Amino acid sequence: NITKEQFQTIQGMRRIITRKTSKNRVYIFSGLIVCGECGGRMAAHVNTNQESFYYNCRSHYFNRSGCQNKSNLGERRIEKYLMGTILKEMERRKVEAEKIFELQQSHDYSGEIAALKAKSRKLKDLYLNDLITLEEYKRDHDSFNNRIEALLKEQKNRTKPNFEKAEKILAQSWETAYSSLSQEKKQEFWRILIKEIRIYADKRIEYDLNL
Repeated sequence: NITKEQFQTIQGMRRIITRKTSKNRVYIFSGLIVCGECGGRMAAHVNTNQESFYYNCRSHYFNRSGCQNKSNLGERRIEKYLMGTILKEMERRKVEAEKIFELQQSHDYSGEIAALKAKSRKLKDLYLNDLITLEEYKRDHDSFNNRIEALLKEQKNRTKPNFEKAEKILAQSWETAYSSLSQEKKQEFWRILIKEIRIYADKRIEYDLNL
């Protein structure tokens, strides 16, 4: 069962504007799904039996871009796929992010920054001794400074990937907790975890985590 902490985590997430029809329908993947072929936003619809939802490419059905993606993928199928792959995908992302972070940590820019500063000082001497023009001095000086600023910014922005929020949501027995959520809360749940879902003409599904 869902713990009090898990419940509070889901309840306390940022408020998401829920898209509804006149009959108060809530499409849980509304706004998240794009066409894998043309990149256009996919629209949500209700089946003729009024009991299930599906998504398709607006650009294809309205002939806006010549998109050939005529997939009509059901919401339950997408939901089942995400539930079956989200943990594995998060673990893959964690391993990938850790490797990138370790690689960044092993790359020390201090030597390159020192060399660029030395070149900048030498550049000033060349200008003062009339060996280069003012235009050449300004051009190269700006180039060196821009590179130094970029390297310093990259060093400063190195942060260890944090998966704590996602791990709390996807804790043990999360599927049971998820099944008890309302459509609105399910929509909020996926918006917290997923940045974008792509559906292709062969009905293949890909997605990016919101981490």
